[in-house]
Amino acid sequence: MVSGNKRLVIFLLLLVFVLNLYKPGIVAFESSKIKGVCIRGDDLKGKGVEATLKKLKDFGYNTIFFLAKTPEGLVYFESKNFPLSVDVFGETVNAAKKLGIKVYAYFPIVMDKNYASKYPSEKMKSIGNAINDYYISLLSENYLKYVKVFIKEILAYEVDGLVFDYIRFPNGNYDFREDFLARAKAEGINIDRVKDVAYKTFVKPADWKTMFEAFEAGDKDIVNWVKLRENIVSKVALELSDYAESLKGNLSIGAFIVSRGYRNSLISQASSISETSSYQVVNFAQEASVFKGVVDFLAPMVYLSNLNEKSDYTKLVVTKIKSVLGEEFTVLTAVNPFEISISETQEELFYGYNYGEGVILFRYPLFEMGRFESEIIPLAGTSPSVNIISSQGVSKQVKIDFSKNNFIPIFENLVMLSPFYIYNNLELIIGNFQILVNGEEREMDVAPFIQNSRTFVPVRFVSEGLNEKVAWNAKAREVIIYGSKSVLLKIGDRKYLVNGEEREMDVAPFIQNSRTFVPVRFVSEALGYEVTWEETLKKVIIEGYRRID
Repeated sequence: MVSGNKRLVIFLLLLVFVLNLYKPGIVAFESSKIKGVCIRGDDLKGKGVEATLKKLKDFGYNTIFFLAKTPEGLVYFESKNFPLSVDVFGETVNAAKKLGIKVYAYFPIVMDKNYASKYPSEKMKSIGNAINDYYISLLSENYLKYVKVFIKEILAYEVDGLVFDYIRFPNGNYDFREDFLARAKAEGINIDRVKDVAYKTFVKPADWKTMFEAFEAGDKDIVNWVKLRENIVSKVALELSDYAESLKGNLSIGAFIVSRGYRNSLISQASSISETSSYQVVNFAQEASVFKGVVDFLAPMVYLSNLNEKSDYTKLVVTKIKSVLGEEFTVLTAVNPFEISISETQEELFYGYNYGEGVILFRYPLFEMGRFESEIIPLAGTSPSVNIISSQGVSKQVKIDFSKNNFIPIFENLVMLSPFYIYNNLELIIGNFQILVNGEEREMDVAPFIQNSRTFVPVRFVSEGLNEKVAWNAKAREVIIYGSKSVLLKIGDRKYLVNGEEREMDVAPFIQNSRTFVPVRFVSEALGYEVTWEETLKKVIIEGYRRID
């Protein structure tokens, strides 16, 4: 379960990460965003552990997600309890630690062909009585003990976290084992009704709509059946999470999840049932709420080649998960560059950085990496030349044109993790309650004003217009601005902190009409934006770039 200490750590990470110390000609940058990549042990062994990790580090990755147990049930470390694929995990962890790379071990929960072959009676069962060679019942206590043995063995290594993969049902066709049906019957569910609907949906005539439509229509038995499946997924995730934490404190635990239907709540809104939330919930029992209080982060698999979606779907998925689990909940976008354009891949990364806490690419070495050799200074109207290097060692000199738009690095077939910039433009008029944010008109409850020849602006409206977050500590009378930087200012005190560095304003912030005001120069010096004053219109223009990766 997610502890209070863990939530505090997550909040502090969001609060203190440093980004874009902006002065003319200077860009200092540090980020706490996860830049992860999934990798298999046999790929590492074949290409060389140390050489591969150094290359990943060189191209910007700070975290690897290592498939520690395969769907076949093979592991990548010597074990008395599990069959070995290649003994490489220990070497990988040691090499990663030397390079400052975090290591998360991920593994499928319901899939284990080796276990299923030994205990065939514990396999899941479909409504048509089909039995898959991989799927193990989530009601199997013996199997959960088996998974715990694996967790104990993997935590003998210095991993930073665990990620549950495939902690769900394969689809709505499972699980119709007798013990599962008995559980449903004990909870008052008409199992004959459920079996009849499931048969029509997944067997004959296999219309792939009856159960989804019944769920959306509020059919009592189907709704309760779906809730039962969700409760079981949540219970298993919590049991395994609690067990892992009992072995190793401060362990970060997450889950990869399917990301269907976040755009369309209702079947009538979508061109296909597979593009609806009903499809996700009925099939997989993986609503975000299932993991509330259970894991520290979720990694929705926004694989565009499978979703019939555009890259802005990433924004929708991340923001909806946060709307359920809280704005401070960590969401890492899982991206697969396979069979989509490089521009779509890069845009997915952009949205993953902007709305979540990082990205995870699946999987190296199935895509080519790229990087900018030198730092870019984001000044609108400039065209700096940079050297772009590919993971194959090819180098090219190119010009990067900066206009007054967001900057997303797109170059040939290279997946580049940085740099990504948001362009922001704010316009305020003295005495006017309206603020123009990137061309969109918004209303403030206070207006900027001039006092003693200085222009004062409301810090919350300006900061939030620049995509920063603002918190108020009433007891200490402090304002905390966080997002691209952490800025701490105190009412009545000219001194303030930017990423822990002390600075000083010429006028102290003060409260007027229940809002905190700061001199507009503060926005330039603390948040790193250009500020222009138009005397004729009495207008303040705040504009510039904010780095988000």
